[in-house]
Parts: sequence; C-alpha cells; structure tokens
Amino acid sequence: MDLTRLCMRMLSRVSRTHAIKCFRRHQHVSLPQHAKAVPPKIYDLITAHRNSQVLMAACDLKIFDELEKNRGRPMTAEDVAKRLDLDPDATEKLLNVLAGMELLKKHWDIVGTGLFANTQESRQCFLTKNKQNVTNYVMEELNTGVPAFNMIKETLQSGGRLKQPDENDEETHGFIQSNNSPELEFPITEAKNALAEALAPNLVSAFELEKHNTCIIIGDCSSIAVEMCHTYPHMNTTFFAINEAASEYSLENKIPDNLVIQSIDVMNDSIPSCDLLVLSHVIRELDEENTRNVLTKCASALKEGGTLQILEKMINDKKDGPLLTLTTDLLLFMLKGSHSYSFDDFRKLLKPHGFSNVQCKIMVDDPFYDILIAEKKH
Repeated sequence: MDLTRLCMRMLSRVSRTHAIKCFRRHQHVSLPQHAKAVPPKIYDLITAHRNSQVLMAACDLKIFDELEKNRGRPMTAEDVAKRLDLDPDATEKLLNVLAGMELLKKHWDIVGTGLFANTQESRQCFLTKNKQNVTNYVMEELNTGVPAFNMIKETLQSGGRLKQPDENDEETHGFIQSNNSPELEFPITEAKNALAEALAPNLVSAFELEKHNTCIIIGDCSSIAVEMCHTYPHMNTTFFAINEAASEYSLENKIPDNLVIQSIDVMNDSIPSCDLLVLSHVIRELDEENTRNVLTKCASALKEGGTLQILEKMINDKKDGPLLTLTTDLLLFMLKGSHSYSFDDFRKLLKPHGFSNVQCKIMVDDPFYDILIAEKKH
C-alpha cells in the first residue's frame, strides 16, 4: 500500500474515533413533561420568521445555484463566500442554518472542515434553471409579504387596506413599488405558469366538461388554458389575460390551434358569450363590490345551462384552515381589501346571480387551487 493511501486511512480512522468520542461526551437529555414550561411549538412560532428570512436571503444571493455550479461536489463556506463576495464567517453560519433546515447536506473532510451541497429537494425547488422552481415565489414573498405583515398592526387598527404612500415618501415608497414592480411581475407569472402546468391536468379533468363547445378562461395562467385545449380538443377556448405579464408570457409560448389569447380589463370590459367560463385566481383579487359586479357579468355571458368554474384555494367552512390559505386571506385583505372564500361563502355569493348545483373538489396536496363549479339556471 502506498504512503498516501496509508495516511488517508489513518486520518479516516482518527476522524471516526473522534466522532465516536464526541457522541459519547454529548448525550441528549429530554426534559420531563412537567418541566416544559412552554410547548416547543410556541418557540417555533415565535422564531418562524428566522427560517423564512434565511431562505429568502439564500435565494436572493443565489446560494443554491452557486453550490450547483461545482458540479454537485460539496463546497466549503469559504469557497461559497469567495465566489459570491460575502463574509466567510457569516456565510458559514447561514449555510449551517440551511443544513439544519435540511435544505443543504453537510459533510466534513478529513481535517474537520464543513462541506455543503444541495439536497434533492433544494435542487428541485431553488435552482433557477429548473422550470418549476419556486425562487420567484420566495422573492415575491420577500418583496410583498414581508413588508405587508410588518404593517399588520396598522391594518388591524384601521380595518382597511394598507395606505398608498406619497411617491416621495422614502419610508413606504419601496413597499408599494415592490407590489407592482414590473421587474417582478413577469418572473412571478412565469413561476405561476410553470407550477400550474404540473397541476393543470388534475384541474381541467376534475369535473366532466365534455359537453361544452365554447370556453373562456380569465386569469394569469395560460397553462390551464393550454391543458384545457389538449383535454377537450373540440372546444374553442379563449384565454383572457388579466395583466400584461400574463399576456406577454402566453404569447411567448407555443399555443394550440384551438386557443386564442387576448387581454381583458375584468372590471370594465364585457365577457363574450360562452357555455363554460373559468375564473382562475380572479375572485380573490377583488373586493366584495367588484366581486358581485364580475359575477353579474359572468351570469350574462354564460348561456342557459352553462357552467361557471372557479379555481381558487378555499378556506374550510370553520375558517380555521388551511393555514397557508388563511395567511393569504389576511395578506389579500391588507393589500387589496379582498378575501379568500369558503365553499359555503361561494354558495351564498353565487345564488343571487342565478347559479345553482354548486359543487367543489378540495385538492388536498395542491397549495394553490381548489375547484368549484356552478350551473347557470335554465
């Protein structure tokens, strides 16, 4: 055996021996139940913002992308810091947190230096080269959700949406600008469409829609319209994009022959006649008065016996879950004065507009959509 291999084997043996000794020295002791003054979940809730801020910083700095550039080989914190022009000590602490959150794998070399690599989960979700990555969602939360929830007290005191600041007000101008940032709008639309593309087959086939011949889909995800065309090729489908980014994204991508792309101002434009009308993340963007106005337009556009389909995540009838939908409901109220609805809310909302036979399917593992359909009375 050559000298190099012998040295490596000895160092490896020393490293294992050291690990065993450390394990024996550091014993984990659980407190008895009566000694736990505060339940651990309370501490988790108090400090939950720390984890999300770490993740947001990692995505903003493209740390997951940088680790992957090393062809999947683990990197030291010093190497990562050097590549991204960061402080090495602070970088190591951030990487340790990401490893603790199980978003990075941590190993040690033979001299005890920490080595970091992406997990399979972080590769799937945070590498910007992956079509279905959620990095843009993380950045939207950083630029919109975090500032909004920092002002939650103001909303509770005023009972209304967050105030529009003066253009010259430096303290609040950045917050409002981030909500409407053109730089963010297209990437967010791109991310929504990539995720909706994976979910679309379940969304369009959850209810039998074969009987319909003309379909209008209003929303920000043309992926759903594309899937509708593939599933029901006999159907003439028009996708009305509710914002410029949705329209731009749709036109940049290959679309089926039986799909037409147009833009719409849902508050001011009329909706053409059809026998299937799909609203995808539209109602939740509107306050109560505008919701009623849009539903009146929908009822006028639908032929007798036609179907209205609403694609939105619903709050349960007790209004105590799902938690993500509840926090989204609060965020929508702060930003737009709008709401998320329960199935029972929707039934009551639709009845005055001439809709009946309201049904829904709750998509348990889908964080963005549930499916509700209603029939326009004959």
